[in-house]
Amino acid sequence: MASLLEWKVPPSAQPRAEDYAYDLERVLTSVVGLHSLISSDAFTADTLGVERAGNGVLIEDGLILTIGYLITEAETVWLHYGDGRVAPGHALGVDSETGFGLVQALERLDLPALPIGSADAVDIGERVVVGVPPFSVVIGNAQHVRVTYDDEPFDLTPHIRVEVARFTLK
Repeated sequence: MASLLEWKVPPSAQPRAEDYAYDLERVLTSVVGLHSLISSDAFTADTLGVERAGNGVLIEDGLILTIGYLITEAETVWLHYGDGRVAPGHALGVDSETGFGLVQALERLDLPALPIGSADAVDIGERVVVGVPPFSVVIGNAQHVRVTYDDEPFDLTPHIRVEVARFTLK
């Protein structure tokens, strides 16, 4: 199995620019991989693990928006560019209400920032890109959420603990 740094999305699984009404290349350039390390004695280590990986998006110069559990209690954060470069980051904080987290890049990223939009601007059934596989997914209030992956329904039931579903789609 390829390491975190060696893994590449197979061309057949990559989104095609012609399927979207926006500049897909620019949007994907704003996405970074995120790898965090957490102390084994941290409060969340047993439930969320001591090594976490996912994605984030540059929303301002040096500021990355990500999913909060990726950086909760993180001692070390690394940001991975699409071209293979790596930069250190610092977990600024997690908003428990939204589940989002913010990371400050500790080096200049030289990537375009992606402006924050509104879900109100997306129509039901409209195709959107939220990342590239593998997807580390955390869904709150999961019993009320329907998920499709590759146009097939995905059953959250076996992944729900209390009200949160956690799983990885490959």
